[in-house]
Amino acid sequence: MATGAGLYLLEAGREPGQLDVPFLHERILRDMLGIGEEEVKHEKRIRYVRGADAALEEVRGGGARIAFLLEATSIGDVGRVAFSGGVMPQKSTDFYPSCSRA
Repeated sequence: MATGAGLYLLEAGREPGQLDVPFLHERILRDMLGIGEEEVKHEKRIRYVRGADAALEEVRGGGARIAFLLEATSIGDVGRVAFSGGVMPQKSTDFYPSCSRA
């Protein structure tokens, strides 16, 4: 494991309304890391985990070399894409019920 590991914040210009997932897939994975659409689609060389703790554990444990944390996709963004006839990108939504104990 690298001793120079750190946490970095990437700030980059995006088109208004552009979602994080296509930005990651196109600009980072494809253009910078050479991971193509088919590899993303079939989760080759990449995998998805839920939550920052799980991502950090993957990197610290040597199961991954790098992790990307994305902003959650808002319901408004989902609606905007759906009502315009679009399709949400792979892994851009992760809705699951939350439970609270009374």
